[in-house]
Amino acid sequence: MWRRAFLEVRDATTCELRIQTADGRFIWVAVTLRRPPRWEDDSDGSRTISGVMFDISGQAAARRENSELWLAINAAMDGIARTSSEGVYTHLNRAHLTMFGYEREEELLGKTWRELYEPDEVARIETEVFPILIAKGWWSGSARALRRGGIIFPEDLSLTLLPDGGIICICRDATERVQA
Repeated sequence: MWRRAFLEVRDATTCELRIQTADGRFIWVAVTLRRPPRWEDDSDGSRTISGVMFDISGQAAARRENSELWLAINAAMDGIARTSSEGVYTHLNRAHLTMFGYEREEELLGKTWRELYEPDEVARIETEVFPILIAKGWWSGSARALRRGGIIFPEDLSLTLLPDGGIICICRDATERVQA
């Protein structure tokens, strides 16, 4: 891996590598390599290249954990979504898309949660639910959601307020529960 990274350097390149430390531990490092403007052989026939290396083991572990977490979220049966502080969808799992009649994330990403509810339900959520959510940091209850195509269905809904003002939304189609 190192040899390939060295050989492929044009002006500068950065790569991530897993290396073994002198004490036997394995760590992840980000290596930035820079070659001189003109290759010249050193006196022993080798070539000199300069670079810097940073230990990124913590970041690599966090990325791995986030990746595994999103795999689990995508496999969940409940709809799970995250919104920004403005109410714009930033992440959605497959169940959330399917429940509302969508096929691709791009159909909802960048849009607000308000598009999935009729205006009177949006108003109820904003005036009744949000004050509780802000005061307690979470809220759980029912709503009347709007599936693509205009079909209204009962929804079990849990909201959690995030430190940045975004919201984690967990929802479930409650049609069968309500009918029972």
